[in-house]
Amino acid sequence: MPAAGQAPADRGPLNSGVPSWLTLGVAQRVRYEWQTDIGLNPADDDGFLVQRLHLSADVRPSSKLRFFVQGQDSRAAGLTQGAPRPAMKDRMDLRQGYVQIGDAKEWGWDLTVGRQELVIGYERLIGVNQWANIPRTWDMARLGLQRGRDRVEIFSASVVQVAAKGFDEVAPGENVHGTHAVLRSVLPGHRFEPHVLWRTRPRVTDERGFVADSDIWTFGFRLADDSDGPWEYEFELDGQRGDYGLDQLRAWRMVDLLGYTWKQKPWKPRLLTEYTFASGDKRRGDGKIGRFDALPARAHRIWGMIDQVGGRNAKILQNGLHLRPAPRWTLRADHYFYWLATPTDDLYRHNGRLYLALPANNTATYIGHEVDVQAGYSVNEWLSLGGGLGRLYAGPVIERYASGASPALGFVFLQLTL
Repeated sequence: MPAAGQAPADRGPLNSGVPSWLTLGVAQRVRYEWQTDIGLNPADDDGFLVQRLHLSADVRPSSKLRFFVQGQDSRAAGLTQGAPRPAMKDRMDLRQGYVQIGDAKEWGWDLTVGRQELVIGYERLIGVNQWANIPRTWDMARLGLQRGRDRVEIFSASVVQVAAKGFDEVAPGENVHGTHAVLRSVLPGHRFEPHVLWRTRPRVTDERGFVADSDIWTFGFRLADDSDGPWEYEFELDGQRGDYGLDQLRAWRMVDLLGYTWKQKPWKPRLLTEYTFASGDKRRGDGKIGRFDALPARAHRIWGMIDQVGGRNAKILQNGLHLRPAPRWTLRADHYFYWLATPTDDLYRHNGRLYLALPANNTATYIGHEVDVQAGYSVNEWLSLGGGLGRLYAGPVIERYASGASPALGFVFLQLTL
């Protein structure tokens, strides 16, 4: 990101003749999707078209002051009525709008207030989810403190809810407060990213049916390689403590990633393996919850392209091969294996919501495996094309308890981005 008060170096043809303190932006994305057995329902196959338009204005009257506004128009055509879908339609609305004062490099601090994006933990913990037709934003106040290559942020935020009609607003009482940092001087050649988050939700219903407020603390860190070498690795560890209604919550999550890229070889092959463990609840209705509380993460493609399994009560193993056959081409193939962390808990989707309720006497843990293949091509700096297909092959958990579900679920997409 360019320094405050400075326009981006490449402003594009849209800003020809526009004053240097103002940068206008237009971004359009169109994607066609075909999904089979949506929600484990073999009768629910659907093909639909989604489009998203972003219009923005970035005003930087000085190096210490910035105003940014971005409108968003999201539409969908061909959706089957009654099929469960994430929010895909939202006529022109405010996606981002904030004011930023200060200069982190010169003054050591900056303050940003308004509607904006929030990313923590490589989007596995909190993310924007750009794949969605309506990417996530927050109404937030954020103070950034910087010294050299180290930055600490303290924030108070409420996630924006998509309104079927009218202006998108936040849900009262549903907040995330906290602090996170990106520290590069602690371990040279690494990024150390500690965080502490406090999530509040009003009047939730706990496992025993009591209604009360929820207060959950998430604390942990991400450690990642920050060099330009062939090896890459990441390690994330998070613990959770708090109250969900009148139940006590004690949970944890871990992510390990190891990869290697042959940068001097043709096609620059990259091999990676990643393992995720997110705890589940061992005994229901005992007033103690062991299931990891999923925050608003990116989810898509982190745990598979079909978005059937996510980071709650899950063990996920990913093996991937990524290639660059030419400077403008990318190819990738990924294979995911899914298990329940605890068989006595339920199956949850990528967004943390209940997907399949399981009986208390369940002993099966293998959910299934998924194969994804994707390709991308950059026509130029303004236009890119992409496509892919995925297939989830059901294991005993789905075969036994999803009545009538197909043994395989499919997903295909074609995308154009301007």
